Amino acid sequence: MILYVIMKLKNYDFHDLVEVRYLLELEMVKLAAERRTIDDIALMTNALSSFEAKVKQGLSWIEEDLFFHLKIADATGNRGLKSLMLHLTTMLLKSGVKRKIAKCEAVDYNKLLNQHKLILEHIINQNTYLAVEAMTEHYRMMR
Repeated sequence: MILYVIMKLKNYDFHDLVEVRYLLELEMVKLAAERRTIDDIALMTNALSSFEAKVKQGLSWIEEDLFFHLKIADATGNRGLKSLMLHLTTMLLKSGVKRKIAKCEAVDYNKLLNQHKLILEHIINQNTYLAVEAMTEHYRMMR
């Protein structure tokens, strides 16, 4: 029912969506660290490599960033979380996330990349506490 209501929202605010996503991802990254498989690690690593290539080339990296986060959702093994993240990602794209981040000159792309690497490292090492801490820091930077 809640997912249905979220999907029907038309006048959602970008910052509201980011806040919902943040709350969801704190639990999601913890579950991913607990449940990730070798295949999940490979998919997250590939997604992060694509993200890194775009950042280093100075190209738009938003879709690769969102895809990395979707791969974290996959690693939870929870289809409901994956579905919810996919809908939130779609809503973020519709809300103009690309324009909003492109206008933000304060984003340190290398720091952002390093945060993603740290999140992945903690998921690989199955350190739930540090994975949550790294995700929290990642969202602090994006506010």
